[in-house]
Amino acid sequence: MEFDEYLIELVRSHSELYNMTDRRYSDSVWKETLWKEIGEEMGRPGPECKRRWVSLRDQFRKCVIKKTKSVQATNPRSHGSMRRLWLSCTYTCWSGKQFLT
Repeated sequence: MEFDEYLIELVRSHSELYNMTDRRYSDSVWKETLWKEIGEEMGRPGPECKRRWVSLRDQFRKCVIKKTKSVQATNPRSHGSMRRLWLSCTYTCWSGKQFLT
């Protein structure tokens, strides 16, 4: 498994890093501990892993926004297009990493 995929899987297992409804989402001390653990697992410093995660997440969001604008410009009244858009971003940008947004 490549670095980015492994990082995404490790972050996926800790919802408090990305899920704003998680009770520990706002606990910065806990999150720093998790990033340190993730860094140790990855063999890299925790802050480096965190920076890479933020970059991956932001890239995915930009892809979704770009495709959303494209769909809205083509057919602004098509609600079914949004589902197709999401699936398109998922498969073309990040192969199933839907939880990134």
